[in-house]
Amino acid sequence: MLARLYFRIGGFDDPFQIISSLYWVESSNSFKFDHPMKTISCLCLAFFAAPLSSLAEARPEPDKQADAALAKLAAEKRAAMIKFTRKAGEGDTMNSLGVFVSKDGFALVALDAVTTGQVPTVVTPEGKSLRFGTILKLFPEQGAALMKFDHKPDVIVPVGKEEPAIGDTIALIPWNWEDPQFGKIPPVVGDIMVKRSDISSILKEPKFVKVLSLGTGLSSEQGKGLAGSFAVDRNGNLVARFIGVKPYPAQTLITLYPVADIADEIGPLADGEKALKHPLPADVNPVDPATLDRDYTRMAMAMMQRDLVTGRRLLKDLMKRYPNSLGTKMLAVSMMIIDQEGGNPLLQLEDVSSVEPNDSKARQFFLHGMRSVLLANQGKDPIPEMIKAVECSPQDTIEARCNLAGFYLQSSPPRLGKAAELYQQIYPLVSDTIHLVEEYERLLDELGRQKEAAVVNERYYDLLSIYRQQRGEGR
Repeated sequence: MLARLYFRIGGFDDPFQIISSLYWVESSNSFKFDHPMKTISCLCLAFFAAPLSSLAEARPEPDKQADAALAKLAAEKRAAMIKFTRKAGEGDTMNSLGVFVSKDGFALVALDAVTTGQVPTVVTPEGKSLRFGTILKLFPEQGAALMKFDHKPDVIVPVGKEEPAIGDTIALIPWNWEDPQFGKIPPVVGDIMVKRSDISSILKEPKFVKVLSLGTGLSSEQGKGLAGSFAVDRNGNLVARFIGVKPYPAQTLITLYPVADIADEIGPLADGEKALKHPLPADVNPVDPATLDRDYTRMAMAMMQRDLVTGRRLLKDLMKRYPNSLGTKMLAVSMMIIDQEGGNPLLQLEDVSSVEPNDSKARQFFLHGMRSVLLANQGKDPIPEMIKAVECSPQDTIEARCNLAGFYLQSSPPRLGKAAELYQQIYPLVSDTIHLVEEYERLLDELGRQKEAAVVNERYYDLLSIYRQQRGEGR
């Protein structure tokens, strides 16, 4: 039986938006892979709990007129964007995005716009250059920062105080960083499919964060313009920021940070609060410094292009220069899985510290997960460590649970009952992920539970329809 483990290369909220994807692990412990991914940690998507029967209900047909109106509104909000450009080596530049959220010049910007130490150029869609503003607050769990600029924007996108509900329709606004006016790429219109917690792995101290999943089709033009973008609701309010895309054979999953939790933080500093200095002091900067290194970007791009020799060399150097970086250790585990012919693993079990009682739950999750995969690579039992990872993670995450199910299926003989128990728990939480829905259907068939398999099969075809549609016509 085919089992699966899921990993990311680079961190799902990587500032360079490295695409993530799926690795397959067969029961023989040989590895195959489709696409190079983001940073590693176990990748499964956790979602809202719902009765199994309700997941088979047909979704209502989209309202084409309402979708077009939302797309038009979203395209108009592109005028509120601001672009940050900084050097990234000889002849190279990196771009980040922000959006004005008030007429007084307050803007919500991507975290990497303020954490690299460089002073980027700042430009509006009208071509006006702005002086780099004042950093007021950092929001690591939303991948964002609040800044104040000496500018009175004509168009703003206020931060909405209500988080989108499951089934709400929103529009994500792509942009073309090569176009002085940020281009006219059609907005991405879709429904919120699920809500969950996931792990943020680019921070010095990992955290579980809120994530939304957007269900819709996606053109290649739209996909290229999503990095750093933001989403609006039908009222024109800012409701989410883009995290990343995960391309699978039958769908491309889009994940977002909801921002309603920080709506009340937008505005002037309160009495006693002080603006942050730039460059950010090391003890204030929340980002793992290894992920801000130019070689980190080169390494991630090399792995995307399957240049494993270059990727391995750069990663080895990053690990040497940043020995305390949890993210680079996660990447080393990922490299071990991808590069089976690359020689000795860059990371050994003894290189992963033992879990301490005072470690955060997110750090414990990372450490137990890494130790489990390293044990499996040594031909030892990975299940006890993965069980500990499950115990460290919130109920609305499924990374460790899905990987534990995979290990049960790889057991000899396969422990189908144990795997089925886990799948029954996580199925409502992955109800927007086609390959996991299909995997669960196969397991139910093998266990002779045909009625339940038929319900899951209906959900499978429902998802195929959702992710084939490209909704909205605004530009």
